Amino acid sequence: MCKGEVASAQRAAPRNDTTLVVGNTKAQLSLRGASPPKAEGATKQPPPYTTAAISGTSFSTGAEGQGSNLQISMSPERASYCTGQTPPVPPRTTGRMVPTNTSPAPKAHVISLFSGGLDSSLSVLLMLRQNVQVTAITFMTHFGCDLSDRSSCSSNPYPAAKQFGFDVKLVHLAEKFVKIVQNPTYGYGKNMNPCVDCRILMLREAKDYMDMVGADAVITGEVLGQRPFSQMRPKLHLTEREAGLKGRLLRPLSAKLLPPTIAELDGRIDREKLEAICGRGRHRQMELAKEFGLENYPSPASGCLLTDPEYSRKLRDLLQHTPHINFIDLNLLQVGRHFRLTPETKVIVGRSESDNNKLEAYAEPADWLLEVMDTGSPVTIVRGAPTPDDLEKAAAITARYCDLRTEPSVEVTLRQAKDSRTLRLEPGTPEWVESLRV
Repeated sequence: MCKGEVASAQRAAPRNDTTLVVGNTKAQLSLRGASPPKAEGATKQPPPYTTAAISGTSFSTGAEGQGSNLQISMSPERASYCTGQTPPVPPRTTGRMVPTNTSPAPKAHVISLFSGGLDSSLSVLLMLRQNVQVTAITFMTHFGCDLSDRSSCSSNPYPAAKQFGFDVKLVHLAEKFVKIVQNPTYGYGKNMNPCVDCRILMLREAKDYMDMVGADAVITGEVLGQRPFSQMRPKLHLTEREAGLKGRLLRPLSAKLLPPTIAELDGRIDREKLEAICGRGRHRQMELAKEFGLENYPSPASGCLLTDPEYSRKLRDLLQHTPHINFIDLNLLQVGRHFRLTPETKVIVGRSESDNNKLEAYAEPADWLLEVMDTGSPVTIVRGAPTPDDLEKAAAITARYCDLRTEPSVEVTLRQAKDSRTLRLEPGTPEWVESLRV
């Protein structure tokens, strides 16, 4: 019976309201049945069909004693059933709705060096727009590239990943990165930043992961000419070659200005849908961000801590005087004022309560902690192999930064894991203290 015939029969059929209960659901059915003319003395026949309007549930049931089944199928707004063959029994489920993925399979799979900044985010979005699967890697180091840092080398990667639906993996470079900072093959930038070696290391790590998962290429947010040391054309070719990614390193924001990659040549990635951005301006990037609906991205920054002159001085001093540095040494570079007393002895004086707490936490059993009691005072840590004369100098520096600095003498408490003593002495002069500063 066609749809129009069913509707016509419904209008002519008598109505019979019935309450139906399925599980905990009660529904009011409006039943209409149409029977053919009955010959005198003939046995009563079941109606050829029955229709019902219902909402909020679904079920199937038999028409008892009539040798046929009723199958209900419905949307949240309404349902209809008709007599027919016995319906197949649906498979049992856990009750959880499992969405069916009807989107086409990804054309390719790329590994992204992802800082969470604007450029790396746009590079990912240019891939997603082409139905390319993206796995992003955010690298962390002991030099400011972590999720709480707001430098250009790393920001929180998760907001963009959550908004646009791609995976992020965190990888800490740890001692591998420390080694290239100590002895970079391609030298430093303006300060202690080994940008070329840093990029090669990250690309090699990404390549290893690409090979492991069978991905097609590595992408970055680099822009040709944006950074004078590491993003000029010769350096971009150098990092690609040294990372072993010839033909498999894609920079989507400047792709049209660079040689095509293998994935572009074989059509898995459409080169015409990539960009040709060059230089330090960000106008085109901001247009793309608006187009993609990318709003929460960090402002551009100068770089990681290794680009900071003061931090670089402290790191250079540490590498010069400490043959075997540990991660406490590196973490302390971000804390307080640093003074060098001898090649073997270093003094760090807290600038704030936060610094004081960190110095207390980082202190090792062989370190000395100094403080002036019962007044505003920094905590000072003395590391290395201090002599009694070194401890006296450290006490004079501590007294110089306490609230009693104008007094003729100040009592400073010195404590170690198994020792404690006090020294009363004159605070150091500003000129003398500054002469020892790193």
